[in-house]
Amino acid sequence: MPKYKIIALQMLSAALGLIIWAVPRLLSNKLGFPSDTDLISIILLLILGTIMGYGYPFVRSWMWGVSAVILFPLFSLYEAAASMNPHNLFPLEFVVTYPYLAAFVIIGACIGRWGRKKLSKQPNELLEPIR
Repeated sequence: MPKYKIIALQMLSAALGLIIWAVPRLLSNKLGFPSDTDLISIILLLILGTIMGYGYPFVRSWMWGVSAVILFPLFSLYEAAASMNPHNLFPLEFVVTYPYLAAFVIIGACIGRWGRKKLSKQPNELLEPIR
């Protein structure tokens, strides 16, 4: 696959990762959804990694993790500027939180790659003739 397609897929992963992280947080503030939306976002990041790992197993898993969380600092800056709540642990977000979230995408990508290997090795039992 050409490099520009891989870069485009990683940009798509970055946009989807930002949407997965930002939309539940913004909806919880605006519409009164439960404030604990982090679990929903983590599950969706795991699913994103699984889809990307299954669809594109030749791209390294850590690259999916990095590309999915690369835009999170921008949202964090927006959130800090828009709300009156202080971000007193702002540098800690970059060191602890974003690698933690990237780990879920990496785990999902590994699961997707593993699933693709397992499914490609199994014969398709539905298409085999009945004996």
